[in-house]
Amino acid sequence: MTTSTDITRRPIAASVKPVVNRSPVSHDGSCAAGVTKEIGRAPAGSGIGETSGRVPHAARPASAASTTRILPPVLMSPIMPQVRDFPLWLRCRPAASLRSVGIFTWRGAIMRISRLAVAALALLAPLAFTTTATAEGSTVDAAARPAFEMPFPCGQTWRAGTRSNHKPLYAIDFNMGSGDSDKGKPVIASAGGTVDVRYAASGYGNYVVINHGGGWATYYAHLGSVAVRDGQRVARGARVGTVGKSGGQTYTHLHYEQRLNGNDVKAILHGKAVKYYGDIATKSYNC
Repeated sequence: MTTSTDITRRPIAASVKPVVNRSPVSHDGSCAAGVTKEIGRAPAGSGIGETSGRVPHAARPASAASTTRILPPVLMSPIMPQVRDFPLWLRCRPAASLRSVGIFTWRGAIMRISRLAVAALALLAPLAFTTTATAEGSTVDAAARPAFEMPFPCGQTWRAGTRSNHKPLYAIDFNMGSGDSDKGKPVIASAGGTVDVRYAASGYGNYVVINHGGGWATYYAHLGSVAVRDGQRVARGARVGTVGKSGGQTYTHLHYEQRLNGNDVKAILHGKAVKYYGDIATKSYNC
């Protein structure tokens, strides 16, 4: 029979690790002061703490200052069980370890979200300007568009003719009567701007372009006569010429366009969209 004195007391091997606290979260949802860097097993395939297929060992205990709480107590309350049930390896990890796996503290996350919000607002700022539908879904920035009026004296009513085979597509042919009955009637500026006088032997004939700024311009074509000079500044309602049929036209009319950055757009006169396509009687408020 062996006595107690014969029992050999063997020293504990240096490789044996102390038991690690497996309950790192206190009752209020905060991380315990003695949480280790690696708590439990991370989900398979996550790449966190996986070394050659072995279960991640418990590292040295971290101090309370080095342990970072990911979720605030309000999100760890019983009313948020889906957050409360987050695995321990995600809820309580040191800041350095979190950064290594791409998980940041709430403070850093809020700063990043703030920067993203500022960038999003910068991108959406141009959309803050009100856009006005010109017809059939076409929109143009209403903040930049001048307040265009009819290119005829106040109180006159003209037929605004538009058609799907017009060139350019959104141009308007104005007539009051028929045939050459409109010849010599005055044409006035839709809005103020700088005049550019041009001539085309076929097509536009005698025509005036008024540049209104911001990329906006109006065209007045097939004029019988021109009453302005190149480079002249004119106000809205100023006379620019007379209705004619220059450019080889078969009957007298005014060819009128509104353009933005060189491209014709659906016209708006006195704040109302011109009808596309067809003829509609339109009264001038260019007073």
